[in-house]
Amino acid sequence: MASRSKPDEAPASAPEPGSAGNINQIRDILIGPFQRDQAARFDRLEQALERVARESEDRTARAQEKLQKGIEAAVAGLQARVADLTKRLEQLDETTRRNASQLAGDIEREIREVQTRLASEIQESDRATDARITAQRAELDAALATLRDEKTSRHDLGDYLTEIGLRLKGAAALAELDASLENALHGGKQSKQP
Repeated sequence: MASRSKPDEAPASAPEPGSAGNINQIRDILIGPFQRDQAARFDRLEQALERVARESEDRTARAQEKLQKGIEAAVAGLQARVADLTKRLEQLDETTRRNASQLAGDIEREIREVQTRLASEIQESDRATDARITAQRAELDAALATLRDEKTSRHDLGDYLTEIGLRLKGAAALAELDASLENALHGGKQSKQP
């Protein structure tokens, strides 16, 4: 700050007797101590203001430095956190891909196993069905053969009825029938025996 002239300093030019110099002396006598006191106060205030300004600047600089360090630490912490989260996301992505690939492989393997098992069961079922059909066919053929064997043919039925009729008529009719059958079969080439 600009320095003020102190009231107790000697004036630059000597006052002329009976002129303004006397007025200055009177003024100096009357208000000089007050003026010097005010000047000293202003100097103290100015020094106090300068001290407060320096302290304020120092505090502001320290606070700004502290804030800057805090911001840098926060930024570094956030960058570290982002890097950590990015790394964890990449690991999670890799794990998810690996698990998805493994799951797809497991599903494909299970599908192949199920297809193989179903094909085997179908083949086994086909064989069992074929065996049952063959067995049922054999049973049916046996039942049919039994029915054929047990069924009396028309020819056999005619023979049975003829025989029953002849028995009812007696032995003479039987001998007569035998002779006529032999004649019919052999054409009458043999002579009759008495």
